[in-house]
Amino acid sequence: MSTLLVVVVAGVLLWFFLKPRHEKKCAWCSSYKISLLNGHEGPRGWKYPNKDGSKDKRRKDNYEEATYNSEYKCNECNASTIFEHAKSKSPGPNKNILKRAILKDGDGERNGSDFGV
Repeated sequence: MSTLLVVVVAGVLLWFFLKPRHEKKCAWCSSYKISLLNGHEGPRGWKYPNKDGSKDKRRKDNYEEATYNSEYKCNECNASTIFEHAKSKSPGPNKNILKRAILKDGDGERNGSDFGV
């Protein structure tokens, strides 16, 4: 019984510390105090497209999806950071972050970093 408890607790802790972090933070100063300025949906496409981009009708679970790009302003250093979010049926600023990049430099020295490919 105690061995099972130790294994479960170790598994939960391992998952917590190794899970991917998709946090919204400033790319200039790494502050979490940022405000959404604007966002827009990217071009829509099918999850399983044909070569010409049309819907593959052989797939029953084929749906339209799009990425989402959002711009945030840091409340501490006045930098602007842009985020690219994962493709989704209902894109928005709360989806997983794929990329983070600085759009406008902030005040002071840079402590943050870009994220993604």
